[in-house]
Amino acid sequence: LNPRRHQRPLPHAEIFHNITSDMTRNPPLISVVIPAFNAEKTIAHTISSILAQASQDFELIIIDDGSTDNTTTIAHSFNDNRIKIYHYKNAGLSAARNRGMQRARGTYISFIDADDLWTPDKLTSHILALEQNPRAAIAYSWTDRIDSKGTFLREGCHWSLHGNVFAQLLRCDFLENGSNALFRTDTLRDSGSFDETLTHGEDWDLLLRLAKKHPFVCIPRAQVLYRKSCRSLTIDLDAVERCALIIIERHYPPFTSWASHRRRTVAELYEYLLRRSFENSAPTDVQRKLQYLRKLITHTRIAALPWALSKAFTKTVVILWLPRTLIYHLLSRVNRHLLW
Repeated sequence: LNPRRHQRPLPHAEIFHNITSDMTRNPPLISVVIPAFNAEKTIAHTISSILAQASQDFELIIIDDGSTDNTTTIAHSFNDNRIKIYHYKNAGLSAARNRGMQRARGTYISFIDADDLWTPDKLTSHILALEQNPRAAIAYSWTDRIDSKGTFLREGCHWSLHGNVFAQLLRCDFLENGSNALFRTDTLRDSGSFDETLTHGEDWDLLLRLAKKHPFVCIPRAQVLYRKSCRSLTIDLDAVERCALIIIERHYPPFTSWASHRRRTVAELYEYLLRRSFENSAPTDVQRKLQYLRKLITHTRIAALPWALSKAFTKTVVILWLPRTLIYHLLSRVNRHLLW
C-alpha cells in the first residue's frame, strides 16, 4: 500500500469524511464496520486485512469513537474509495457498532475490532455459506489468538455448530469475539441493536437474540485472528460478572427444565472469573478470589464439584507457574473441547 496522508480532521460532534462522494452508486454486497478508539498501533493492519479480502464488493465504514491519538490520520492515509470515516464523541463500543450498522448499505454486514485481523478468504467463505443456507442468519468461523506483534499464540475453541445453536450459545459465546460473524443486514436490524448499557458481552447478548429465531452456519477454518492486548489483560471483572448475569437472566427460559443448564452456565462463569482473577488482580486480593470460589461451589452440582474444582485449580496452576510458551501450547490442545 502507498498511503496518502491527509490532514487530521477537526473534532466536531459528527463529521462525515466522504472519501467516495458518489453515494448514489449501487450499494455494495457487504458492509464492514470498524469501531475504533485510540487504535493507532493496530488499525493499519486491520484495514489492510480487509482490503486484502478475496471478495472485493464491500464498503468499509470506520467509526471513530472519539479517538485522541493518530487513529483517524492513519485511516485517512489509505487511498481507497470504498472507505468512509465517521467521527463521533466517545460513547463506547456498542454505540460505535450501532452507528456503523445505521450507516451500512450492504446486503450483509460484519464487524471487526480495530486490532483484529481476517484471513483473505473470510468474507468469501461466509457469503458462500449463507447463500448455500438461505435460512441461516449468521455465518461464523474459528478464531486463533495473536499477540500485540501479530505472532500466533494459540487456537481458539474451534467449535463447529450449525442450525439451532441457542442452547449451546447460552452455555458460552463460542464465536469468542465481536470480529467473527457475518450477518444478513435486514435480519440483524430486525433483532435490534447492541445494548449500550452493557460494557461486556454485548455481542453475546445480540447473538442470543438472533439464535432464538434463526439458524447459524459454521465455516470450520480459523479465519479470525483475535489480538490479546494489554487492555484484555486488565479487564474489569466486576463489570464482566454484572453484565454476564444480566444476559443470563435476560435469555434463559423460565422453565424448570432449563434449571440445571443455567446452573452450569453460572458455575462456568465463576470458574472463568476465578481464573482471570489470578491473571488480572494483585496476589493480595484474596477476598475477590475467595468470593469467586464460593460462588463456583454454590452453583456446581455436588457430583460434579470435584471435577470443577480440580479443573479450576489446574488452570490456575498452569497460569501461575508454567512458562508462557508452554501454556499456549497446552491451551491449543485443550481448546478444541473446552473454552478457557
